[in-house]
Amino acid sequence: MRRKIPNLHALRAFEAAARLGSFKQASQELLVTPTAISHHIRRLEDSLGLPLFIRGTRKVELTERGEKLMQTCGQAFDMIHKTASEITQKDDLSVLTIGVGPSFASRWLTPRLSQFWLDFPNVELRLTRVSAGDEIAQSDADIFLMWGPQDWPDMKIYPILPVHAVPVASPDLVEKLGIPQTAEEFSNYNLLFHRNRNEWNLWLKSLGADAPVTSGGIIMDDENVLLRSATESQGAALSWSPLIDREIESGALIALSSHRASHTRGYYLLINESTPATPQLTEVVDWFRQQGSGE
Repeated sequence: MRRKIPNLHALRAFEAAARLGSFKQASQELLVTPTAISHHIRRLEDSLGLPLFIRGTRKVELTERGEKLMQTCGQAFDMIHKTASEITQKDDLSVLTIGVGPSFASRWLTPRLSQFWLDFPNVELRLTRVSAGDEIAQSDADIFLMWGPQDWPDMKIYPILPVHAVPVASPDLVEKLGIPQTAEEFSNYNLLFHRNRNEWNLWLKSLGADAPVTSGGIIMDDENVLLRSATESQGAALSWSPLIDREIESGALIALSSHRASHTRGYYLLINESTPATPQLTEVVDWFRQQGSGE
């Protein structure tokens, strides 16, 4: 049985105008004139024998039947887009772009790159800086390695590395000030904060501190700068094991406490839900999860 389907150009113009609420904006998106959009929609309305829009001076609104048609058109175009992306996607990755923050990239990812190239010799790896959740929407990375959890809409989320907080300072500073035995004795140190005082206060509270730290210390945006300041005896920093383990094992920094507060945060691998799950991409995700669980 032959399907009776309205003109596809007209449906495309209708869907764009309905979604954007404007013939003018629809024309800009489809690279045609507003007159052409209006002509296509009028032609569609004539073929259906009913109005689809209530036309206003500055914007247009859908009629009840127009709303129903818009829902179907939106779903149909989304399905066509998804299927077209899937059938044109190569089974093998040739280039993989990873969005990652500078600290995690230098301390966790970089030491594992040689193993990644051994396991995926045909994949060209590219790293791009993405250090905040709101930067994800602006990035074209294939996967993201992010600190969280945060609000990540439309993302598949895989935990890869749990962490716990460890206060550290340089050997020279420890020799001068000693190892704190109570939460209050940490006030002997100049505290180095990463972005805000929240993490230090949560850790000190878990150790039994009576009041939060509301002033003093130094707040830094870059965690690598924070840890460099700690090694230069500028103060005590709160970092994350296992990321800080190499400095502790080498003696460059000394752990100021064996206290391990439970922590719900860590590092996660994110993939946009619209990204086709090819076999090799699945292998890459599994590889990263295995690397994290091996800590």
